[in-house]
Amino acid sequence: MNKAKDKKTAIIIWISLIIMLISVSVICIISEKRQMDLKTLTEIENEKVNIEETLTPPPKITVNPLSAEYAKSINVTIEVNLDTEVNKEDATYIYNVNDLVTFRDSVNGGNDYAGKTVYLMSDIDMTAVCSDTIGSWLPIGNTDTYFAGTFDGNYHTISNLYINSNQYSASGLFFRNDGTIQNLLLSNVFIYDYKTINESSAIGGISGYNNGTIKNCGILSGSIEGYNITTITSGWRYIIIGGINGINYGSIYNCFNKATIKATTYGGGYDAEYIGGINGAVDNGISDKGYITNCYNKGDIIANREGSTSINYSMAGGINGSVGTYETKKVTISNCYNIGNISGFGDGQMSGSINGNGTSALTINNTYYTSNALPYNEQNHSYPSISDVRKISLDELKIRSFCTSS
Repeated sequence: MNKAKDKKTAIIIWISLIIMLISVSVICIISEKRQMDLKTLTEIENEKVNIEETLTPPPKITVNPLSAEYAKSINVTIEVNLDTEVNKEDATYIYNVNDLVTFRDSVNGGNDYAGKTVYLMSDIDMTAVCSDTIGSWLPIGNTDTYFAGTFDGNYHTISNLYINSNQYSASGLFFRNDGTIQNLLLSNVFIYDYKTINESSAIGGISGYNNGTIKNCGILSGSIEGYNITTITSGWRYIIIGGINGINYGSIYNCFNKATIKATTYGGGYDAEYIGGINGAVDNGISDKGYITNCYNKGDIIANREGSTSINYSMAGGINGSVGTYETKKVTISNCYNIGNISGFGDGQMSGSINGNGTSALTINNTYYTSNALPYNEQNHSYPSISDVRKISLDELKIRSFCTSS
């Protein structure tokens, strides 16, 4: 009996030993497997690093700089004009002064950009293409081709526009606008347009002529001047200058000027100076649009005559110089103010804090001037009445709803 019991116990011990051996083997195998796995993962990570170090950068992906995807990728907010649907294929992007020159040459070569949009994508310094040593900027557009698209400055600044020439019948960044120019600032503008023969000039910081829309634009600093030095003793000559635009057939709104505006005539014949802080003259014989709205001027306005042989008519206004005589085509100046000084000399001076020479075609609404500007038509009783041109203090001006802190 005892022998049988001992034998059974021995069997159980052997079975237990076998189970223990199997367990130990399994544990070793699992441990080794884990070590292998860890080693493999480490090798993989090392290989991944090595691969990344040897990879060449991926090709640059070109995206629409105005798209929501691009804005999200660089984590910034980009202001986009949503008034107009833009066809990407019809859009042009200007990143530097060379792009601006290319765009100018394209327009001057016959492409009016009608139905297309041009975006300014960065601030631009023009000293590399126009200066007192290099020469004058050739305006965008000419007598053969007027810009007719949309130029969106994206609230960027173009600085150091330089024009010193007697070769242009219209001077400015643009020769003439038949489309829309918007959201653009100019700083340190220098325009000196002079004539030595019986010619006239239309001069503006943004454009010489406007037959479209100029909006949300401003001249931050500079000098815009026209000089007529002819000695011809007969015939009329005109100098028409505005901080934003020279001759307006269209609409100008939400614009300002801080540059000095000056017109000087010298010599014989009959000379007329139409100068204003925003616009030189409105020609309502061509268009009945003629609107100037929500604008202000802080620049000095100077009408001057040199020599004693010419007969000079100075029509100077804080916002606009003169309005045409076509009574059926109305012109409106509204929600504007001027704090720039106005001075002048002439045989027939027509100066005013808002408009210089007016006609019955002109309507003025909700406009203001400060004590630093002349009253409306101080020396000339022109249309309209002065009831909507109000003198106001600077402190009062600051609380008006249409004013800005610029």
